[in-house]
Amino acid sequence: MKRLLALFVVAALAFAGFGCDDEASLMVDTTPTISVTCNPTINLPSSNATEGTLTYEVVHPIGEVIATAESSASWLRPTISTSLTHTTSTLGYPMVTAKISYKISANKGEAREATLTIRYAGYSSVELTVRQPAGSPEDEGDEGDDNEGDDDGEDDGEGDDPVTPPTPPATGEMDGKYLMVWYINGSHLAATTVNHASTTPYYVLTQPVTVSNHTIAVAGNESAIWTVEATAKSGEYTLKGSDNKYYAMKGDYKSFNTDDGLANTGLSYHWSFASNSDGTWTIMNVDKQYWIQWDGNFSNVISSSAAGEKPMLFKLNAAGTAFENLTPVEGGGDEGGTDDPVTPPAPTGKTLVSGWAELPETLEKAGDYYYTWHITDAKYSNGNKARNYSVCYSKDKMCTMWVAAPMHKFYIKGSHGRTDDYGTDPNFDFTQPGKWSGYTRGHLIASNNRHAGVTSSGLVNRQAFYYSNIAPQLSNFNSGDWGSVDNVMDQQWESRSDTTYAVYGCYWDKANGKEIVSGTKVPTHYYMVMLRAKAGVNKWVVNCSKDELECIAIMMEHKNWDSLPALSTFAMSVADLEKLTGFVYFGNVPNAPKDTYKASSWGL
Repeated sequence: MKRLLALFVVAALAFAGFGCDDEASLMVDTTPTISVTCNPTINLPSSNATEGTLTYEVVHPIGEVIATAESSASWLRPTISTSLTHTTSTLGYPMVTAKISYKISANKGEAREATLTIRYAGYSSVELTVRQPAGSPEDEGDEGDDNEGDDDGEDDGEGDDPVTPPTPPATGEMDGKYLMVWYINGSHLAATTVNHASTTPYYVLTQPVTVSNHTIAVAGNESAIWTVEATAKSGEYTLKGSDNKYYAMKGDYKSFNTDDGLANTGLSYHWSFASNSDGTWTIMNVDKQYWIQWDGNFSNVISSSAAGEKPMLFKLNAAGTAFENLTPVEGGGDEGGTDDPVTPPAPTGKTLVSGWAELPETLEKAGDYYYTWHITDAKYSNGNKARNYSVCYSKDKMCTMWVAAPMHKFYIKGSHGRTDDYGTDPNFDFTQPGKWSGYTRGHLIASNNRHAGVTSSGLVNRQAFYYSNIAPQLSNFNSGDWGSVDNVMDQQWESRSDTTYAVYGCYWDKANGKEIVSGTKVPTHYYMVMLRAKAGVNKWVVNCSKDELECIAIMMEHKNWDSLPALSTFAMSVADLEKLTGFVYFGNVPNAPKDTYKASSWGL
C-alpha cells in the first residue's frame, strides 16, 4: 500500500540581481528544517512509493510569475500548479506562492537521487536534490508486485522531449505555418486573424475547422494560418499572422496588440513554445509570462497566466495541402466526433478498430478467442473519452493471449492511487480465473502505468485489475526478471511527448506449456511489442513512412532466473515473434518496420 508523504518546501527566489549569498535569494524550509543553501537536499524517509507537494515562493517585483518543474529522472514526476497566492516576503518584497505536486515510484533497487529543478521563465532557477533510500522487492503475496519496480533512469535521448515539462525548442525548430486549435463544446476552433488598427488591443477570434485523422485540410482555413519565425534568441519566436502583422503584448493587458514590424519598444514580441503531455502546447510571451489560451468568459482567445484551455498545434505539411497535429494524443485525442463505442464488434479478420495503432489483427478461433476493449471516463483534450486497453482472451487456456494499449503520460498524471480492485472482466459472459496457488497475479499492462490520476473515479486503474489483464507469474519473475524489462521500457514512453503503442502477451511452447493451475494453462513465456515514431518525427505513426518508425519485440522464458543476462539478449524483431505466436502485430500500421530492430534505441 502506498504511503503518502506530505513534504512541504518553501523556496524563495529573488528577482534578477540577487545571488546565493543574499538573505532573500533562497530559503528552503521543511519539517525538520533544511539549512539555507543553494542546493538543498531532500532525503525521503522511505523506499515506498510516495506522493507529496512542494510549496514554493518567488520573490518578484511584478506579482505574477510562470514557473516550470523538471526532473532529471523518470521516477520523480513533478507537475506545477497554476494556482498563485500573492504575499509579501519577510524582507518586504512582493512574493508569489504556488505549488508543485509530485509522484515517486517505489524503489526496489539501490539508493538513488534525482535533481528537481524549479525554473522561473526569464529569471532564475533553483535545484533540489531528492534522495530515496534503497528498497527490496515487495512481497505482496497472491497479488504480486505488479511490476511497479524502480524505473529510475535518465532520459535516454530517444524521446521527443525531456522529462516533463520540456525545455523550449532550439532556435528555428518551430519555424513553419500553424493552426492553433481548441476543442470547445464539441467543435474544433482555430485561431483566425481579423482586420484592425495596429494600436488597438483585441482578443483573437476563432472559426470552426474539421479535424480528420489528426489533420486539417488547407481549403477553407486560409484565414487561420499563423506563421512562426525564429528570432535571434534561442527558443524564442515571433508570431506573424496571415494578415502579415506581428502579434505582441503590452503591459499587463491580456489582450493582444499587433504591429507591422518589430520596432515598437512598448510591445513584447517574443514567445516560447513547450509541448505538454496532454497534446497541447504552452505558447508563452517571454517578457510578460502570459500564455495563449481559450477563455470561456469571452468565447475567444486571450493571453493569461490563469487556468484555461491551451491549444493544439497543427503544422502545414511540405506539400502545403494540410495541417498535421505536432503532438497528437493517441486514440482520437484530436479527432473529434463521438466517443469511442463501448460495445465491441465481432472480429473482422483484421483489427477490432481501424484507427487504433496498437492493435494486432484478430484471429478467429470459434469458442476459444474472445475480444473486447475498455473505455475509461478520462477524457482527451478534445473531450472524447480515452480508451484503456484491448484484449484477446483464450477460453481454452483460461488466460489472456495479449493486451494492447497506447502508452502515454496522459495515463499516469494525477494523484489517484492503486485500487487493487481485482475482478472478472465484465465484458465477457464467462468467469475468468484470477488467483493461482504458487503464483502471483501478474499484470500485463502494469497498474503503475494506469495510475487513474486522470479521473477522480479511479476507473482507469480499476480496469487494469480485471482478470483479462492478469496472468499467473512466478514471484521472482514478476518482481525482478520480467519487472526489470518493464522498468526499462517504461522509460522509453514516459520521456516522450508522443504515444508509444504496446502489446503485452503470453506464449506457450509445445514442450512445456502443459501445467494447469486453477483452470489456467500457465504461460511458458511472456512478451511485449513496442512501436513508436522516431525522435524528431512529429507525426501520428499511421501516417509515417517505414524509415520514420521503429519497433521491437522482447520475449522472456517464464522461470526463476538464477542470473539474468543482458536484457538485449531477449530482444528480437517483431516479424520473428509473429512466426512464433501466429499473431500479426500493428495491423493498422502498414509501414511498421517489423523485420528490423535496434535494442540500444530502446534502452536495452
